[in-house]
Amino acid sequence: MESLKQYKMPIITIFVVTCVLLVFVALGMFGIIMSSDPDGLERTLIDWGVEEPEHIITPLLGFLENEFLIAIIGILFIVGISLGTFYLIRFAKKKKD
Repeated sequence: MESLKQYKMPIITIFVVTCVLLVFVALGMFGIIMSSDPDGLERTLIDWGVEEPEHIITPLLGFLENEFLIAIIGILFIVGISLGTFYLIRFAKKKKD
């Protein structure tokens, strides 16, 4: 079992990188499939004259025109916060022991 501990981090790293790449590929495929025509709910909002509220993140990334790029930045932000929280908890547990 001791000899397997040296491979733990490379295996976890390969797993995380593979998962992130799969998410990017899925987003790319989803972006191609998405239609620019409004669906039923959007059409109803347009017919009634109701506008969507401005998102909180819009002022921060207002200079970006490409929605796909904004989605990737959002995903990277969430992944970064998740990994940061994970390693912070892990560090705190190691320090406690």
